[in-house]
Amino acid sequence: MVILVVAGCGSSENVDKNWLYPSVDTAAQPRKTTFETRTDTVTTESAKQHAELSSPYNSAPVRFMVQIGSFKEAKYASTVQAVARERYKLPVVNDYNTARRRYQIRIGFFETEQTANEFLLKLRTDYPQEYKDAWVVQLNK
Repeated sequence: MVILVVAGCGSSENVDKNWLYPSVDTAAQPRKTTFETRTDTVTTESAKQHAELSSPYNSAPVRFMVQIGSFKEAKYASTVQAVARERYKLPVVNDYNTARRRYQIRIGFFETEQTANEFLLKLRTDYPQEYKDAWVVQLNK
């Protein structure tokens, strides 16, 4: 048989502060924080060859994308990006334009303006209300 007796319930003014907050030497020096760093090395030539072999976009330069939205709020841009990626299974870029202070959502990598316009037409046909303001963007490269 165990009997538990709790004595002395009171307000916070009646609590022994030394028991709650043991004495701390405030004159003591603060602890120094140390960081550990590691460097991993990757052979550039082999990484470059791997990227060239595995990339489906290495046959020609990417010159055009379709911009499907421009947003001030990051959360709206991320939502549109995720929905477009799920719908079309294509790369979707969320690019922040510092001059305009907006998140620009762009989809697809196209070699020619004609293929970008064909995809834009597909977007507008599939979801006419959602992508009615989309347009083709020429990349600076």
